[in-house]
Amino acid sequence: ELARARKLARQLEGAAAADPLLRPAANQARVLARTVASNRDEVRRLRNVAQSVNAGLNRLVPGGKRLEAGVGQLSAAAGALSSGLGRLGGGAERLAGGLTELQGGAGALQSGLSAGFHRSYPLQRKLRQAGVRVTAVAAPLARGARQLRIDSPHLFDSGYFVLSALDGAPPQRHAEAGEAISVGTGGQAARLLIVSTHAFNTAGSRDTGKRLLADTEAIGRAGHLRTGLTGGAATLNAYGEATKSRLPLVIGAFVLFTLLALVIVLRAPLLALLAVCLNLASVAAAIGVMSLVCKIPAGYPLGGHPYIDTVGAGAIFGVTFGLSIDYAVFLIARMRERYDVDGDNPAAIAFGLEKTAGVITGAAAIMAAVFVSFATAPIATVSQMGVGLTVAILLDATLVRIVLLPALMLLLGDRVWHVPAVLDRILPRRNVLSPRTGGREA
Repeated sequence: ELARARKLARQLEGAAAADPLLRPAANQARVLARTVASNRDEVRRLRNVAQSVNAGLNRLVPGGKRLEAGVGQLSAAAGALSSGLGRLGGGAERLAGGLTELQGGAGALQSGLSAGFHRSYPLQRKLRQAGVRVTAVAAPLARGARQLRIDSPHLFDSGYFVLSALDGAPPQRHAEAGEAISVGTGGQAARLLIVSTHAFNTAGSRDTGKRLLADTEAIGRAGHLRTGLTGGAATLNAYGEATKSRLPLVIGAFVLFTLLALVIVLRAPLLALLAVCLNLASVAAAIGVMSLVCKIPAGYPLGGHPYIDTVGAGAIFGVTFGLSIDYAVFLIARMRERYDVDGDNPAAIAFGLEKTAGVITGAAAIMAAVFVSFATAPIATVSQMGVGLTVAILLDATLVRIVLLPALMLLLGDRVWHVPAVLDRILPRRNVLSPRTGGREA
């Protein structure tokens, strides 16, 4: 309709331009077109308002439902509140009854306290009299204590006063104090117990021992005292340091003496040197196995000993070296006996093994059976001696004496029996391993 009104207004304006009489009609047509446009906009606005109202009504419907549900819940809650108020009223009645009973009990308590006060009055009077007498006795004691502080101002700070208190303590306290102070000898010595967090014979234990020893010496110099460091860890550290400094000399002297004795007995310097070197190899293998055993944690067989005991290591060296030399002399003596007959080195080796292999192996088995029982001991020294000696004896009697020594002798040939001319003139001619004399000389 708006389009037709506008079209009619344009046509009338065109006609009015040709005919002035049509100008009023053209103006009315223009007003009509504007009115139609205004009515169209108003209709559109009213339609938008109607849509908004419809959407609001749609939203109000779920809200009304929720409101209806809330009203129901409020009704149920009002019923529960009414029941609770009823219970509260009953509780208030019981509380009132309890307060009445409490009021009666308070009256009874007041009567009892009043009666007790009258009965305790004589006791109060006697306590007052006792206080007067104690004050009368304490006054001279206080004056004496003040005079004592004037005459001897540092009496209670004296160590002798503390020592006298400890000396007069009950037996148990007296014994406990004696762990730190020599109470029985006038308190002339004291002891401090220090527990290290490091295991025995470890780097941490040795460092701790050095620091404690330096502190002990410093305390002695500062107080003009005789001080010392003792205990299991300190003793083991001192023994380890002494052993570490002198052990090479001891081992060197031990090896040199054994080598000279074997040279005199065997009249074969190279063979004696070979036997000593193999003995040292057996000892080194035993120490190596002990180092591996030290890495076994506690709770496992042979575990729980994280360090090599110095005493055990020295004992292992001495026993192993002595037994190894013993087995070597058994074997080489029979070899020497055959070699002095025909000078055949392979035949002498075979003869010695044939005659002594069983004896050496049996003796080693017996010794190992004895030593292996030591390995299960909980004491580190005994356990490590058992492990080290068992390994060393079994290796020496099987691998070293039965395999390595004969193999090296075959590789070296007759040179193992050779005696240099200088030694040949010095060494005794009699073969101490055989009753025969004047045997073949290598």
